[in-house]
Amino acid sequence: MNTPKTPKLAGLLKAARERENKRVAGYAEVKHDPATAQAPGVFRPISKMAMAHEKRHKRWATETTFGNTTLHFKGHYLLDSFDLTTLLALISIAGKGTKTVTVNHEPSTPLGHELRTALMTDASQLTLFEDGPQVPVAAVAKFTKYELTMLLTGSDGGDQYDRVMQSLERLASTQVYVVKGELEYYANIVSGWARNSDAMAVAVHPLLTKAMQSNGDTQYVRLTLDRVLSLKSQVAKLLYPMLSARVFNGQKQVFTMETLVGFIYAHDPATENTQKLRDQRKKITVGMDDLAQLEGWAITLDGDRFTVSRKGSA
Repeated sequence: MNTPKTPKLAGLLKAARERENKRVAGYAEVKHDPATAQAPGVFRPISKMAMAHEKRHKRWATETTFGNTTLHFKGHYLLDSFDLTTLLALISIAGKGTKTVTVNHEPSTPLGHELRTALMTDASQLTLFEDGPQVPVAAVAKFTKYELTMLLTGSDGGDQYDRVMQSLERLASTQVYVVKGELEYYANIVSGWARNSDAMAVAVHPLLTKAMQSNGDTQYVRLTLDRVLSLKSQVAKLLYPMLSARVFNGQKQVFTMETLVGFIYAHDPATENTQKLRDQRKKITVGMDDLAQLEGWAITLDGDRFTVSRKGSA
């Protein structure tokens, strides 16, 4: 699936990659929760006609299970690949120790106590985290209000800033209910955010915080933000974390077209032998071709079966 490039095109692509790398310098690594990374129906391709923020105000729900963890997602806005990229950028920013505050079961400052209380939905959850499992509540990403906009769009214009703020609103309206054995807890995927003049702070979900802070003691999906930003199609941006959660470095796995269509279009299944299904299959092929351009990724197509292998790169 790798298409030969002319010297001129190769030079342009190299220059584009260098610009992207410079933009995301210092924010590249993303440690993502595997259950959230693979959750079907949470993030989806959205047509240009439905891109307007006000048109996405539709209730939806889906769930996914990974090992002994089940996640129930509920949203008030439809989420797309840009919202996924926004979330990954927040995790990446929060992962930088110099800009991160972790609000855990025992905050050491009055501000920490206030923020933890604000992140909990009710008093019973405070008791749960004080007397029960000793797990972090949330990691807080701190940045200026245009820093995230520049990181995601390459511009600090007002329209792009509005786009990012609307994405934060959609993420903050998405609920995640976690069931892990006897433990159950609830928070929004972006647990909360605050803005004061030029400064912003955003708290991500506890499950994402746990993966972000893991050091080999917990399974997580390792992504790189510059790769997410370099992908062109919505489908490729959505497939990247899903496939990364299933094919780790040095591994190879085969996926049928039907499986990949099910990953991306779980919210909108198509009947066999219809134009709708043919369109979905075509978009999967385009997205996989986009992924095949990533260094360290090799993707081959045989009939309706994609073989995905990864070597030496996230």
